[in-house]
Amino acid sequence: MEQYLSEVESILTKISPVHKSEKWMAKNYVGGGRSKLKFLDIKIPQVRAAFKQGFSFFNIKNKSNNIKECWKIFDYIWKNSEYFEVMLLASYFAASRPVEEKIKYDYLLFSWLDKSDNWAHSDELSGHYAQMLEFDNSYYKLYEEWNRSNNPWKRRQSLVGILLYARFRKKPLSWRKIKPLVDRLLLDEDYYVQKGVGWCLRETFNLYPDVVLQYMQKKAHVIKPAAWTACTEKLTKAQKAKLSKLRKNKD
Repeated sequence: MEQYLSEVESILTKISPVHKSEKWMAKNYVGGGRSKLKFLDIKIPQVRAAFKQGFSFFNIKNKSNNIKECWKIFDYIWKNSEYFEVMLLASYFAASRPVEEKIKYDYLLFSWLDKSDNWAHSDELSGHYAQMLEFDNSYYKLYEEWNRSNNPWKRRQSLVGILLYARFRKKPLSWRKIKPLVDRLLLDEDYYVQKGVGWCLRETFNLYPDVVLQYMQKKAHVIKPAAWTACTEKLTKAQKAKLSKLRKNKD
């Protein structure tokens, strides 16, 4: 397995980084200054291009790939690389596979969450998990566990991983199931969990506008700033003004 990790790391580390100001360097923008990973600061389209180009053990254009072995290799890459961009290759592989196959290898995909320590990797996983939850609602029990976790990235995942983007969900989870998960984290102190709260409310509003708007009106005075920006993003000016008034009057 180590030779495959060396192979993909060699490919990506040869790509020239993009020069950015300190604020926009990946370690600060993506890693939030708290990720333990190393960031190559190369363009994401270049990472995707490297994946499409293929490797000695996998090529998306090759129908004779040993998929079982590929899952093992990409699992090793995710868990053992110290580079943010190299880990993305594992998610791109998972994204190329059908949901039924993801469920077959769910024990690997769910174990990847243990190494998640930045919003970009977290959102990558949310795309897989939301698809799997829609296919099999029994995974909801796992979301309830994440929702109570001491790990902030698992708590974030319990919200963002429900829908990611509502427009992709054909059989979304009901608001009745989503609400208790939001309730529990509404006052969470972690910034990225709060961004997850806001994201979840925004996306559920797209599905259940009336009931979610009522919820936001009721909770306007306690929604934290990091969540507020995201959850009100899709509201009309009138709706946002009403919520802001409720928020101000309860201060």
